Amino acid sequence: MNEFLYMKLLKANIGLELVNGFNDLQQYYDQVLTERTMSEFTRLAGILGKTVQNNAERLIRTELAGVQTEAQKHFFIANRFEEYHVDTLGTACRS
Repeated sequence: MNEFLYMKLLKANIGLELVNGFNDLQQYYDQVLTERTMSEFTRLAGILGKTVQNNAERLIRTELAGVQTEAQKHFFIANRFEEYHVDTLGTACRS
């Protein structure tokens, strides 16, 4: 009977060691994957931030050009210019 109990105890200890090993592995992978995920999120946030900033700058340039053109138009009208020509540049919005 002693041998039977010893075998059951040995089997239970092996099971506990396996569970403990898998738990350690899970914690390791959770840590590694979390670090990699956060690193990737940080990288993507930087790209997104640069993209948003670039688009904002392009929008500001476009809007400012529109305001300047409208101001020049009002200047010409106020000063009774009968004719004026607006030169456009097709690549003005490219950065």
